[in-house]
Amino acid sequence: MHCRKITSLPGLSLEERQKRNHHVPQSFFYQNGHRQFRGPSVGIGKEPLQETFKDFCSASEPIEYDPALIYGQRKKQQVTPFRPHFVLYDKKTLKFMAFFRQHVPDSRMEHYRVRHVNIFYYLEDDTVAAFEPLVKNCGLSQGKLVRRGKIAKTSQPGFFYTWKDFNVGNDVELNGIIFHIADCDTFTREFLTANGIEVNERECIPKDPVSIEKMVQQAQQALKHKTPSNDDKLRRFLEYSGMNLCFDCVLDETQRPGGELITFKMYYSLEDDTVAIRELPENQQGRDVSGMLLKRTKLPKDWRKTPIDFPAIIFNTTEAEIDEYYQPRDFIIGNTIFVFGRKFLLLDCDKFTRNYFDKVLRCVQPGKLEIQKPKPSQIKLKLPDYLGLGTPEDSLASCYSLIPRTPKKDVTSYLINSNKTLRYGCRIETAHPEDKDRRFIMSYNLSDGSIKIMEFPSLGISGGKFLTSQKVPRPDSNPHKPDYYTPKDLYIGAIIKVYATRFVITSADLFVYRYMQAHPELFSPMIIDNVRMYHLKEGNLRDDIQKAIKEDHEKYIAEVETKSNISDAIHDAMTERVPELVTGKRIPSPYISEDEVKKEYHGKEDKYKLPCNINIKNEDTILSDTGRVRFLEPHEE
Repeated sequence: MHCRKITSLPGLSLEERQKRNHHVPQSFFYQNGHRQFRGPSVGIGKEPLQETFKDFCSASEPIEYDPALIYGQRKKQQVTPFRPHFVLYDKKTLKFMAFFRQHVPDSRMEHYRVRHVNIFYYLEDDTVAAFEPLVKNCGLSQGKLVRRGKIAKTSQPGFFYTWKDFNVGNDVELNGIIFHIADCDTFTREFLTANGIEVNERECIPKDPVSIEKMVQQAQQALKHKTPSNDDKLRRFLEYSGMNLCFDCVLDETQRPGGELITFKMYYSLEDDTVAIRELPENQQGRDVSGMLLKRTKLPKDWRKTPIDFPAIIFNTTEAEIDEYYQPRDFIIGNTIFVFGRKFLLLDCDKFTRNYFDKVLRCVQPGKLEIQKPKPSQIKLKLPDYLGLGTPEDSLASCYSLIPRTPKKDVTSYLINSNKTLRYGCRIETAHPEDKDRRFIMSYNLSDGSIKIMEFPSLGISGGKFLTSQKVPRPDSNPHKPDYYTPKDLYIGAIIKVYATRFVITSADLFVYRYMQAHPELFSPMIIDNVRMYHLKEGNLRDDIQKAIKEDHEKYIAEVETKSNISDAIHDAMTERVPELVTGKRIPSPYISEDEVKKEYHGKEDKYKLPCNINIKNEDTILSDTGRVRFLEPHEE
């Protein structure tokens, strides 16, 4: 439709559509306080009034022709409409993807976090805001980090950030936090490029280490996902209630110090796949009484294999943390069952268990397994050294029991040698002249081996007890295991060292000689002869000499009577140099004087083998050159 055919109504002309100024001129005003009316000088939008056109000219005025009527309306240059800044950039925002690192103190899992942020620049009012995308279960307060507003530059006080300061790869400090811009959206890149800013290439935003670890854990959990079992627990309870697989097992603890083989009873409950271990009464000797080693519980094959995020302080695990539990097919005789780090070897099972494996599991159990228990090793205890407190026997008694006991005495020796004492006379071996005249009596008690020393009173010394009754160790013995003096160490001429004092034995009583005769295996013949000679000099063996002569006389008479020929007896007697026996004048009487007893004893010296230097002279005896006493011949009288 042609534009000239449009009805000339307000709003339908083309010129009116292009018009933007529709201000109505003012027609009313106040003058001296009175309201006045004045006709408008211009039209709407400051257009000239129609009265000024040629059509409204007066008739007296000459008619002027408008060229527009001939040539048409002149085309006006189109004017771009004015739009304010807030209208031009309304709802237009620049988006930048950035990140910043946050330090994490006092954490062994992470040292820093990488937090991703979206920075928005609003072009309508040059404000900036920063938001952090929400991440599930991150444990951080996310969302709006920087409120919308104009952000002042730290490096240039008084100036604010504009869109020219944002570019990929730049660091922007907003409220004390330094953000590194790594990327931007398509509109932002086109806007900056259109305004003459070269946008850098996109950078990779680093991932948060904790987020990566969580993703790995989630992937692992996805792989470990188990399909829920369709097993009916009620059916199993009704079918297998009270049914247990019973096994004989042994716990091998021989590798640890003091360990041994201990037998147990292991029960597998078919009702809920739990395992229980009961101790046997024979294994409770010397141990704490405990009925059950393991209560009914599901037994995992690898109890240490738990997820990474599972707390180590928690001991109770569920099926979500354990991969695999022991099943009935794992309980075969000869197999080793690991029970929370302990090894149990299956040895045998009962009849019900064998029937269950044969009919239900179609598996044959092997025969009974026999094992030989190793012999217990005997550990030799090393006794501690003697500390010097009390006697070594008393100190040793405290090593055998917690409560020290009195050392046991040799009751047999005490009963046999009760009230038997060996007494010796002794003196001190010293270089001091004042101690040479001191005399002592040393008493040795045969019942307990103790020695007591008493001193005789002398000039300037009151005498009395020199050493209480006690065992005296030898000087060359081990102080931790001492060897004590015994009767075989005590004889005339022996040197006895009593701690720091040396004693020389100079004499012995007659009981010492009797003891030596009764125990010749303890003393050498020379020691016994030495004591015998001492007592001979002292005249303590008179009864022995008379007894010996009487025994020889009776033996001699018995030999003479048995001989048939008296001449042979006389000849034998003459060859043996016996006094007159053959003539029949007289027979020696067994009761003779003391001088003749000494003469007869020393005449038989070859028989007794006693060296003697005593000069005995009588009418019937004479001392030979060899120092031996012999009888006189008849012609020597």
